[in-house]
Amino acid sequence: MGKESLLSKIFLLMAVPALRQLRGKIDPRNYNGAMFVGLGGVCVKSHGSMDQKGFANAIKVAANLVTHRFNETVAAELQSHKQNFIASTEQAPEQMEEVA
Repeated sequence: MGKESLLSKIFLLMAVPALRQLRGKIDPRNYNGAMFVGLGGVCVKSHGSMDQKGFANAIKVAANLVTHRFNETVAAELQSHKQNFIASTEQAPEQMEEVA
C-alpha cells in the first residue's frame, strides 16, 4: 500500500463523523414543504418523490404556519407598508413645493 493511499484512508476515517453530520443537515426530507404566498389560506407544496419523513415535514410546516398565524401576520405587515407608502406619497408634493 502506498503512502498516499494510507494517508487518504486516515483522512477519510477522520472525516466520516463530520460527513455523517453534514448529511443530516442537508437532507432534503428535513426541509420539505414550500409555501405558496398570496392565497386566502395556507398551502404547502411537497416534492412529488418525497418519502414519509419528507411529507410529514411538509405537514409540520403547514401546521406551524397556521399555529403562528402566518397569513394574518403577512396581511397586517402589507397593510402597514401600504399605509406608510400612501402617507409618504401624500407628503411628497408638499415637500417638493418647499424646495422650489
